Amino acid sequence: SSPSLLAATSSQNDDGLAVLAQWAPRTGLVIELGHTPTSYSVSNVVGALRFRVDAEEGPIGFGLERLPVTDSLLSLAGASDPVTGSEWGGVMRNRAYVVGSFGGEDLNVYGNASGALVEGQRVDDNTHWEAGVGFWRRTASGQGWQARLGGNLTATGYGENRSHFTIGHGGYFSPSHFISVGPSFDVRGRRDSASFRIEGGVSWQKLHEEASAYFPEDPVLQAASGDPRYAGSSREGIGARLSATVEWRVSNRAVAGVRLEGVRGQDFDEVRLQVYTRRWDSAITEPAQEPPLAVLPPV
Repeated sequence: SSPSLLAATSSQNDDGLAVLAQWAPRTGLVIELGHTPTSYSVSNVVGALRFRVDAEEGPIGFGLERLPVTDSLLSLAGASDPVTGSEWGGVMRNRAYVVGSFGGEDLNVYGNASGALVEGQRVDDNTHWEAGVGFWRRTASGQGWQARLGGNLTATGYGENRSHFTIGHGGYFSPSHFISVGPSFDVRGRRDSASFRIEGGVSWQKLHEEASAYFPEDPVLQAASGDPRYAGSSREGIGARLSATVEWRVSNRAVAGVRLEGVRGQDFDEVRLQVYTRRWDSAITEPAQEPPLAVLPPV
């Protein structure tokens, strides 16, 4: 609640146990329900309702989801104000989305669009939209594997800049507009009871962030502090991403998997390791799914 503290915190950390259950009662329907760690300053219920339709031209997916924004400790776990003891943060993205893919293995075109309300405890509500298009083209293949090259264009934007860390902000990347375009690659395959996927790419990124008040959801505190404001900015640069996933059948009813991914971009660097398992109610006879389907936890 103070525009200027004596010293900035050099590092932050938190830990806890999150839970997420996924249930697919029938083909094309997935229900998710979970909770971020209750040990966090601000914890939240997460969930999703996802549908998939396998049309002749290609699969179409759509759904609703409520997931945590993991850009910073404030957005994910919340924080406590050192002056007043008030807690804020724990940002959630409530999103409606649609995705589609058309074409075959030789050439595939895909796209997505979404709109969301972004909210948190003592965090000013925000709106978010995103749209993207891209393509994949097979460039090489062999017994049980194939390699593809492609490209994608993504555009996204937020109604307000809430990327800072004073009360009312959520500490999440929220430019008024962000554009990313570049090439990508994908190598996937399956052998016996295991499957794998390696994917990555580079992109040119350009963004603009608007100026914003220090305390956007508290006009009294904003005025009492002298109406301070964070300056806006415009930047551009190169981003990169790389991930590898391996999944294998551990029984006729369960699979296990490991996924390691790294992302580097404008105002965003992340490394994530996932170890997961999925289980079916009855025995399955199909070969290992290709590509592997990683479970995304509410970290």
